[in-house]
Amino acid sequence: MPNFFMNIDTGHFTLWKYKAHWLRKYAEMVVQMHLTDNDGKKHQSWALGTGNTDNAGYVRALQEGGWEENAKKHGQPPVGIIEYHIPGHDKPDFDEEIRISLEWLEENLPDLTLS
Repeated sequence: MPNFFMNIDTGHFTLWKYKAHWLRKYAEMVVQMHLTDNDGKKHQSWALGTGNTDNAGYVRALQEGGWEENAKKHGQPPVGIIEYHIPGHDKPDFDEEIRISLEWLEENLPDLTLS
């Protein structure tokens, strides 16, 4: 099916105890990923780097599997999205949470292009 691709949610992977290496074999089907963080027990959607999610490992596994090249081969840009839920969230300062996430990305995945 040419218009169906996978979207990976790193917070869900943490909850399900999926390790990063699992993504390498599926990288050719992934076009988009949601980056989020949590404590491994509940999907809290915290700022990146504030929980137990191996976001750097997940992104690197996708890169090693050719995620970016495969997305472009299908005419799609590879997209990473910082997922953040405000309703009922225990950390209501959206600007601060995004600042923390962007700093984490710059420190831990400096080869990514932020836009």
